[in-house]
Amino acid sequence: MKKNNNSNNDLFKLSFTPDETNQIFIDEINSAEKFIIIHAMFFNTKNMKINIVNLLNNKFIKTPNIYIELNLGVNPFDKHCFDGLDNRVIVNVIKMRTIFMYVHHIRLFHTEKVMCIGGVDFIEKILNNPHYIQFSLFIKNNKYFILNKNKHINIEIKNFYNYTNIGYNKNSYVKQILHCIKYAETNIFIDCQYCAHKEIIYSLIEKKKNSPSINITILTNSMNSKPNPLNKCFNNKLIFFIFDKFILKKMEKIGIKFIKHNFYTHNKIFIFDKKYIMIGSMNIIPRSIECNGGDREIGIFIKNHIIAEELLEYYMKL
Repeated sequence: MKKNNNSNNDLFKLSFTPDETNQIFIDEINSAEKFIIIHAMFFNTKNMKINIVNLLNNKFIKTPNIYIELNLGVNPFDKHCFDGLDNRVIVNVIKMRTIFMYVHHIRLFHTEKVMCIGGVDFIEKILNNPHYIQFSLFIKNNKYFILNKNKHINIEIKNFYNYTNIGYNKNSYVKQILHCIKYAETNIFIDCQYCAHKEIIYSLIEKKKNSPSINITILTNSMNSKPNPLNKCFNNKLIFFIFDKFILKKMEKIGIKFIKHNFYTHNKIFIFDKKYIMIGSMNIIPRSIECNGGDREIGIFIKNHIIAEELLEYYMKL
């Protein structure tokens, strides 16, 4: 893993590849002593390089009183597989919220020693796929952890710097994004699986018109992205079509730049002025962002120029 050359080494680790992420998961599951919480949309570790089921089961041998919980969203793409999973693991498969299949979309890995937030799912086609861009941010200082009052179930955040917005309150989440766009001075960088939310898109367009010198760069998937299981469904193809035909050309015309390559990104990352970062599970589309009945999401804002610069350095090498 790439190391941060700064005093925050004990606070943050940033994983860029599936192998790095897999190894950290192995290490952190093995070292957990009190609890392990996983939120994901996909869970089927049969063909993965690491078998999460076996790792979780082995925890009860070494640490019989450990609390382990899986919170998983119902999804139409893959069935969760719990073959061989110890029945002491608490499994919550969270039903779709409406007839429009709004789901539990949160991605979160959490023990008493580390919290990981990003786009991670526990499935072979994602965590073993070298053509799938997915960053994971591991936070290793319990001052900033999500604390769980009732058997580690209730999510709550404690004092994550002075620039934090967390969890299910999507109205404030979007307001924070719009606030950052409005007051950005030099750079806005976005890497997001989908990018088709009217209010955010038009705020970026207005920002570029009013501040022509600001550098706005977007990496997102399109009709030309490398084929991936997630872009086969009609809903995703429609999002890509709308973005390619209507939004992308309008933004490029005024000087907003797009990074285009053959990989498929699953990230949901905003970087403002090389120091403010948003990372989480929320795509820039209405079903992710709208508060009334949309997908359940989680996101975190932090102020850390070391992480921002490390991410941007990686993108410069693409």
